Amino acid sequence: MTHLIKTKPRGQGLMEMIFAIGILLLVVSAVLGIATANVVGHSASELQITANNLAREGIEVARSIRDTNWIAGNDWDSGLVGAGNFALAHFDAAANDWQLEFFTTDPDELLYVTSAGVYSHNDSGQPTVFRRTLILQSICIDSLSFGAEEIKVTCDLAEQKIGLHIRSVVRWDERGRQRIITLEDLLYDWK
Repeated sequence: MTHLIKTKPRGQGLMEMIFAIGILLLVVSAVLGIATANVVGHSASELQITANNLAREGIEVARSIRDTNWIAGNDWDSGLVGAGNFALAHFDAAANDWQLEFFTTDPDELLYVTSAGVYSHNDSGQPTVFRRTLILQSICIDSLSFGAEEIKVTCDLAEQKIGLHIRSVVRWDERGRQRIITLEDLLYDWK
């Protein structure tokens, strides 16, 4: 009778260990890739939310100026018209109000954030990655024929200005690409 002795083939343990390490490396690299994508996505989402809020704030600045004019008994568009139709919003902390500075072309200036968290074009705070421009155009209607409303830079002599079309444009650079958010609203002279 012959006895069979089972022998373990040489090198099989080494091959199993190499395959196990390879699978472990694949799993670890996949987890790191997901974690990296999550961090990048979170950062992009945070910038997107801030930009949306800044664009919304630009619209609210114009609305606030119009409402303040009504309460004070001033012309409804006082402070909302200027030498051009591009505007930057400046916050005056001493007077606790907003003012618009007008330009004939897009000034494309950075926003700054103060220690109190107020974003403004006043360079008294820390610079941010964001740029905000307000674009204000007149909403005109033919005063003789009561035709359709038209959005123009300025109304003609035969037209009556009944409101403002406001676009708040926020731009920023993110990972080598320029991102843009635009919000629009119509403000009317309700009185």
